[in-house]
Amino acid sequence: MSAGYIIKKINNHLEAGRNERLKQDGLTSAQLEFLVFLKERSDHLTSQKDISDHFGVKHTTTINIMKKLEEKQLIYREVNKTNAKYRNVHLTPKGTGKVMEMRRKREAIDARIIDGMTEEEQAELLRLLERVYENVTKIN
Repeated sequence: MSAGYIIKKINNHLEAGRNERLKQDGLTSAQLEFLVFLKERSDHLTSQKDISDHFGVKHTTTINIMKKLEEKQLIYREVNKTNAKYRNVHLTPKGTGKVMEMRRKREAIDARIIDGMTEEEQAELLRLLERVYENVTKIN
């Protein structure tokens, strides 16, 4: 088997599991990415435009995702006090909790991926994966 094929199989398996877990949690991948982005920027004001720009999606796409997240009470939006044409987006405590829960799940999966490996093997695996990634980015 080739390295590319093994990596594809690993990715397919991890992605299928991720999608199933997100479905059980009532989220889509895009919704989770938005929540994580907001959590990472919790010390900044973040507008819907900032989110659209960061993810490279249309404003209407961002608004639709925001509406779903509001319905789930994971975020709230408010008019920007200095520029009324912008809306700032904030995580609710429930949204913050959801991000933390998903991080714990990801950490548990990461631990299972390296289960049975010594610290040296883990370090070597990461080193090799980083090299593979660097090589892949040079292909196109």
